[in-house]
Amino acid sequence: MKTNPQHYPLWLCTLSLLFSSLAQAGTPFPLREKFPDVATISTDKLRAQYDHFIIVDARSRFEFDTIHIQKAVRVPISSKSFQKLLSKEAKSKNHKIAFYCNGTTCSKSYRAAAAATKAGYTQAHAYDAGVFEWAKANPEHSTLLGSSPVVPSQLISKTKLNQHMVDYETFKQRATAPKTIVIDIRDAAQRTNSDGTKNTLPDMPALAKGHNLKLGLDLIKRQLNQRKYRGKQLLIFDATGKQVRWLQYSLEKNGYSNYAFLKGGIYSVTKVVHK
Repeated sequence: MKTNPQHYPLWLCTLSLLFSSLAQAGTPFPLREKFPDVATISTDKLRAQYDHFIIVDARSRFEFDTIHIQKAVRVPISSKSFQKLLSKEAKSKNHKIAFYCNGTTCSKSYRAAAAATKAGYTQAHAYDAGVFEWAKANPEHSTLLGSSPVVPSQLISKTKLNQHMVDYETFKQRATAPKTIVIDIRDAAQRTNSDGTKNTLPDMPALAKGHNLKLGLDLIKRQLNQRKYRGKQLLIFDATGKQVRWLQYSLEKNGYSNYAFLKGGIYSVTKVVHK
C-alpha cells in the first residue's frame, strides 16, 4: 500500500507536536520557554558567585519566614512598589541580581527578573531551581524557620505533604469527629467571589462554635507555636491547596501530627466566580 505524499506534512506535523509535548513534559525547567528573554543562573554558578550577587526573594512574607536563602532580601513581585523596593536594595543598575521563588514551576522568579530588566537592570537573573533546591545543596547558606544552617532532613518532601492531603468527601466525614477543628486559612479577599457572594465549602455538616475557624496565616502560625491546638484533629483548607505547604512546617515543628489538608483547596470543590 502506497502512502500519499500529500499526507507527509500532516504526519510530520503530528509527530513534531508529539515530540514537543513529550520534551516539555520531561524538561526540568518547563517555564523557561515562556520567558525566553530572562537570563537564568544555576545553583553551582550562584554558589560560586554568592558574595557578588544581590539575592532577592520574590515571594510572600509567610513563605520567606518559613525558608529563604540566608542573605536574601525580600522584594515581592506582587507588590505595586516592586521597582521602588528593588531600587533600595540594588542602587546600581549594573548590580548582579538573582531572583528566586519556590521551584521550577514557580513563575515569580522569571516575572521579577523580567520586571527588573524592563526597569533598566542589566544583570538580572532568575534562579529558577528555587529555594528548596538551594537549601538541599547549600544548607549552610539557608534559613529554615529562623534557624541556620538548615538540616536537610527537616525539609518536607512532596510525598510527606501528599500524605496529609485528603479529598473533599473524606474532609467532610472527618469534620464531624470529636475534638476536630476546621480551619480556613485564606485571606479575606479569597473568601469572597468577584460578584460579592461568599465562597464557602458546600454541604459541610454543622459544626459547634469554636470548631469552624477563619485564621490568617500569621495568626495560626502564632497559635501553633503556642501549642493551642494540641490534642485536636486539624482540618485545614486554603484557596488552591498550595498555601498549606508552608503551614506544614509550623505544624511539624510544634509536634502536630493529627492534621489534614483539603486537596486542591476550596477552589477544587466550589464554583468560583471571578470576572
